[in-house]
Order: sequence, then C-alpha cells, then structure tokens
Amino acid sequence: MLLIQQPDQWDILKSDPDRYLPVLVEEILRLEGPVQGLFRETAEDIELHGVAIPKAL
Repeated sequence: MLLIQQPDQWDILKSDPDRYLPVLVEEILRLEGPVQGLFRETAEDIELHGVAIPKAL
C-alpha cells in the first residue's frame, strides 16, 4: 500500500532493488510494524506537563 501511495518511491526501488529493498523493509517495519501501540502503566502517582497521572492499579 505504501508504494501505491508513493509511485516515485516504487520507481526508485525498481531502479536498484539490491540497494533499496533492505531500506524499504526497514521503513515498512517502522511505519507499519506489527505492534501498533504500546501501553505503559505508572508505578506511582505523577504529574507530567501539568496533567496528574495516577498510579496504575
């Protein structure tokens, strides 16, 4: 999908696949990685930029 949205990038990949394919794989994993979000829990009550965040249960 990313290459369909960016046809100029597809042309670059086709011009030298041995050079650009490893870079493409890294970029796809960065943008569309298997983990779409990470959750963190606070160990104690904290205030961050003026927002009170309570300790996780």
